[in-house]
Amino acid sequence: MRWGVRGGLGVAGTYALVATATRVAGGTRAFERQGVTYPAAVMSYLVLGVAAGVLIGLCRPALRHGVGRAVVGLGVGALLAAGIALVAAGHPSRWDLDEYGAIILVALGVAVVLAREFRQAATASRAS
Repeated sequence: MRWGVRGGLGVAGTYALVATATRVAGGTRAFERQGVTYPAAVMSYLVLGVAAGVLIGLCRPALRHGVGRAVVGLGVGALLAAGIALVAAGHPSRWDLDEYGAIILVALGVAVVLAREFRQAATASRAS
């Protein structure tokens, strides 16, 4: 599970760096416009990143199968898309159908990419 959490923290760190750059460039205004605070945004990214990593780590046995890869990728994609929606639209209480539709589409796209990556990783580990 550690490898999943490490990967999730890596993604969360990237989101946090973007949030920090936004704060440095524009102060707190950018966050206030979206109805979130800088600390809340960074904490959300860390929680979502760890949650995605834990999901991947716990579901590692399922990654051996195509359906399992797709389902895990969809769950991770939904978590990552929620992080993007936090940046783009602010607090979830402010989201409408557009944000939820975008989360679904991004989650589907991430699921396809992650399923392919998981398949390649499984193939490489069997070859070695």
